[in-house]
Amino acid sequence: MMRKYFVFQGNDHDCGFTSLKILLALIFKNKKYLLLEKPNNKKKYYSYFDLGQIAIQQGVTLKMYEIEKKTQLLHNEKYPLLVDLVTKEKEVHLVVLRKLTKKYAYLIDPNLGYLKIKLEDFFLKWNKTLLVVENKSEQKTINIVEPIVSIKKKTLLVLLQIFSSFFALVALTFISQESLFIYPLGFFLLFILSEILFRRYQFKVLETFDEDFLHKTYDANKYKRKENYLAFFHFKKLYFLRPQIIISSLIIAVFLFAILVLNNIVNLIFCFLLVGFSLIVFLYEKNVNQKHVLLLKELEEEVFKNEFKSADQLNHYQKIIELTYLLAKNETYKKYLSLFLCVVSALLLAAFSYEAKLNYFLFHFFAYLFFLEKTNELFQTLFQNREINFLKARFIDKYL
Repeated sequence: MMRKYFVFQGNDHDCGFTSLKILLALIFKNKKYLLLEKPNNKKKYYSYFDLGQIAIQQGVTLKMYEIEKKTQLLHNEKYPLLVDLVTKEKEVHLVVLRKLTKKYAYLIDPNLGYLKIKLEDFFLKWNKTLLVVENKSEQKTINIVEPIVSIKKKTLLVLLQIFSSFFALVALTFISQESLFIYPLGFFLLFILSEILFRRYQFKVLETFDEDFLHKTYDANKYKRKENYLAFFHFKKLYFLRPQIIISSLIIAVFLFAILVLNNIVNLIFCFLLVGFSLIVFLYEKNVNQKHVLLLKELEEEVFKNEFKSADQLNHYQKIIELTYLLAKNETYKKYLSLFLCVVSALLLAAFSYEAKLNYFLFHFFAYLFFLEKTNELFQTLFQNREINFLKARFIDKYL
């Protein structure tokens, strides 16, 4: 897939080096270039000359052109290439131009991702400068940045968690009148031992992570120090918890699905209904709620960082209150819609099965509710790639 050749820029001024990495990954069809290490003289800005020198080290010759008429670019046949755009703040921003058509420009922006914009909009932003690949030799040795946590450690963490969950599920399957109590008891003991082993190793990895990076968050400015510290722990939480949540939620959801379907094949319909509801909620939160969250965050930052007149300050506070209550209302609606759906599903199943008993209803109600909760967690965590990759790029640029 073409979209796999992308990485976020490491800081607000890193568009040049990041665009070059994306360009190299595209022309060599090698994702390793996305992890290309910066030269020893790590700079805040990289000029066109700097980028040209880095490209030469990788066996690529770039040539800079300044075009008088922007429409001349339509006759270019050498893609991909680098172009500079002028932002709203009147700053130059380097991006990768994948191709041009009669109507659209297809870009890879290291700050936004893959973009498709109208040709006239592209020409309005373009600064008439481009860097074209003139020559490409064989791939050379790529010096890549070291991983934040080694693949070996991450793999071992995943395996230990899977073993722990496996023993717990096996123990549950042996709980029946026909089985000896020693079987579930033995597997529960194995579950406890593997869980202890998993947690001990996890704490060891986290401790090493803190020892390697926490001291680097220090800044003489106390406000930046606090900002670095909070950003560090936010990234740490997402980076380490995400695979753990995915594995646990997936195992529990699959287990509940199997139990429900084996208990009654009609549950297949209700499980798919719950998954559909969960997907709709996720899409709504991603496309609607997320905009409110970002706006709220932006307003809060403006209140604390900028100086306003009293009227403007009150206006900001009013907007913050409105957005906060809007998000709270949406969360409440989601909660009660979920409960209502689970109640209706459990009642319908009881009616179809001619099992109008309280314990039968309660078992399926709580099973549906737990299944829905884990499905929600899966959708929210699986599609968190953008935020994780953005924060990861920032972390690598700052601390590695």
